[in-house]
Amino acid sequence: MLLFWWLDGFVDFDGAQTQKVKAALKALQAHVRQQELPLLLEQVKTLDAASQGELSPDLSCQALSFLYSRVPPLLHTLTPLLADILPTLSEAQLKHIRKRFEDKNKDWSDEWIKPSANKVLDNQTDKGIEQASDLYGNLSPEQKALIRASAKASGYNALTSLAIRLEHQSLTLSTLSQIRETRDKPLTPDELEELLQAWAQKLIHSPNPELRAYQDNRVSFNCQAVSQFHASTTAEQRLYAQKRLKRYERDLLELMANTKP
Repeated sequence: MLLFWWLDGFVDFDGAQTQKVKAALKALQAHVRQQELPLLLEQVKTLDAASQGELSPDLSCQALSFLYSRVPPLLHTLTPLLADILPTLSEAQLKHIRKRFEDKNKDWSDEWIKPSANKVLDNQTDKGIEQASDLYGNLSPEQKALIRASAKASGYNALTSLAIRLEHQSLTLSTLSQIRETRDKPLTPDELEELLQAWAQKLIHSPNPELRAYQDNRVSFNCQAVSQFHASTTAEQRLYAQKRLKRYERDLLELMANTKP
């Protein structure tokens, strides 16, 4: 299970925790297949239906709004599973998580902070072209130029993005520490869920007004940029996008039908 190995790389679970985490991930997999994938399928179908016409900024951001809306119910489902795992994390494991964050931050800084402004713009442009090509197929030189212009006008600030990244990590570590401190007097399920829900909402919407404004402006700009780029696409590219979205629909249906653990 790839998700387990990814989590284990951050936490370094012990033997007892490993069994609980694998059982929790198995239960989560079943829940997502039964409850979340059908909702995601409807979102893809909506985009599929709109792909041949104009794509408004609101519709282009519908997927993100959908993901945000699914966080509270998903955490509600996860809380009973996490209640047997999170309080057992040791101080050494929290240090391991902190070290992994530091390592990841160094890699991130090497890509987004240390390079020159032009190199960062190149990185943004390359990622935008890769994402657009994945959905629409081959892009014209004019469309690639449009993506670069959007990246340049986006207001992206690597230092502010790093501040948000560090805030997320600090919130995560402080939340885990709070839960660990209750191991001798465990939180009730409602108390644990309240703590986890507050953590998740702070990740989505920063409690820092300046960082939250930056987050909101980035989302709003990206919605406009996606809508603007879609308006530049040809009938052939829109047909390519429709076929791509149909393929996503088939993949989701296969996942929903797969009952194997």
